[in-house]
Amino acid sequence: MKNLSIFQIIFLCIFVLFVLAGLLIVAIYDRQGSSRNVPEAIVWGSLTEKQFRAVVGTLSDDQTFRVAYVEKRAESFDSELTEALASGKGPDIVLLPQDSILRQSDRIFLIPFETIPERTFKDTFIEEGEMYLTGDGILAIPFSVDPMVMYWNRDIFSTAGIAKPPATWEELVSISPQLTAKDSNRNIVRSAVSLGEFSNISNAKSIISSLFFQLDVPIVERVSDRLSASLFQSENFAVGRGQSALSFYTQFADPLSRVYSWNRSLPLSRNAFLGGNVAIYFGFASEVYDLRAKNPNLNYDVALFPQLQDAKKKVVFGKMNALSVLKTSRDIANSIRIIQLLAGIEALRELSKVTGLPPARRDLLSERPNDSYQAIFYTGALQSHAWLDPDRVSTDMIFRDMVESVVSGKESLGESISRAEADLKALLQ
Repeated sequence: MKNLSIFQIIFLCIFVLFVLAGLLIVAIYDRQGSSRNVPEAIVWGSLTEKQFRAVVGTLSDDQTFRVAYVEKRAESFDSELTEALASGKGPDIVLLPQDSILRQSDRIFLIPFETIPERTFKDTFIEEGEMYLTGDGILAIPFSVDPMVMYWNRDIFSTAGIAKPPATWEELVSISPQLTAKDSNRNIVRSAVSLGEFSNISNAKSIISSLFFQLDVPIVERVSDRLSASLFQSENFAVGRGQSALSFYTQFADPLSRVYSWNRSLPLSRNAFLGGNVAIYFGFASEVYDLRAKNPNLNYDVALFPQLQDAKKKVVFGKMNALSVLKTSRDIANSIRIIQLLAGIEALRELSKVTGLPPARRDLLSERPNDSYQAIFYTGALQSHAWLDPDRVSTDMIFRDMVESVVSGKESLGESISRAEADLKALLQ
C-alpha cells in the first residue's frame, strides 16, 4: 500500500464499492424476479394457522409455488368470503366442511376428470369423499375426516357388572336398563345413553344421520346429477326405513319404554357425561383430548360407533373438511396443483399428527397406528359417510322438529318423516 498514491487508493475503494453495489442489485433483482415467477395461492380455512403451517412445511422442498394461509372463524366464514369476493380480494382456495360446500358450490371450480380421473379419486380417498363427485367433475378434494365414536364410562359399566361396551344397537338395548338409574319417582339420576331428544343432546343431527345411513337412507342423494332429499324410503307401503330409524332413536325419550333413559329436563349430554352421569356418549374423534382436559378424573374409554347386528356394511357419520378451488382463483391450474399437493401422502400424514384425526387417504389408513385411540379412529374413518347439507342451521331445525314432534306426540312417525323430507327438498331447491 506504501507504493500506491492517494488517488489510486481512492479509486480502488470506489471500484470495490461499485462491485458490492452491483452484487447487491443483482441479488435483489433475482429475489424479486423469483418471487414474481413463483405463483402464490391464498387459502382460507378454519384450521389453525399453526396446524396448516405444519402441513405446508412438508412441501418446503418444492420451491415452485407459495401458499399464504388465512385462518377464519367458521361462524363468519360465509359472510367474509362474500364480502372479499365482491371487492376482488378473495382467496384462490377454500378449506370447507361438508355442510358448507353446497352453499358455495356456485363459486367453486369443478375439477375435470381429465385432470383427476374418477378412478384415481376413488382409489385415493375414503368413500365419504365421493359425495364431492358430480357428473361433470370434482367439487372438492378430501383433506380431513372426523368420525363419530362411542365414549363410555368404565366406572358405570363396572358397577353394573358389564364387561365391555356394546358393539351393536341390539346389545345397547339389552344393557340399557342396567345402566340407567331412577329414583322412587322414576326421575332419571343416571342415564345409560343420551338419545331420544334433540335440543339437549350434543351432535343429535349427526347421531340420527348415522342411524339413517345404517338403514340405507341417504338423506340427500344425487339423482341424474341433481340433489334430492330422501328420508322416507317406504317400499310397498310398508314401514319406511327412515321411520324405523326415527322410531329407534325416539324410544329412549319415551317414559313407557324399557330403554327410557333421557328427557328434555336433563343437562346437555356432553356435560352430563363429563359429570359422570351418563354411561355412553356419542361424540366425534376430535373430542377425545378435550374431554380429558375438561375432567382428568373421568374414567372413560373409546369404542366404535354401534352398528346393526349382522350388518353387511358398517357406516357412521363423519365430518369432513375438503379443499376447493374458486372460479375467481388468479391461477386455476396452479391452485388445482396446490390442493393435490396439500392432499398428498406426506402432507396428510403430518395433518393427522398435528390434529390427532385419522387421514382421509386410503393408503395412509392402511398404516395401522399403535395408539389405542387412533386405532379406533382409523377404522371409524373407513366407515365414515356424510351428506351434502344445504344449510346447517335450517337442517338443524328440520331435524329438531322431526324428533320433537314425535316425542311430544304431535305427529306420527310417518307424518314427521314426510314433513321433514318435504322441508329438506324445498331447501335443496
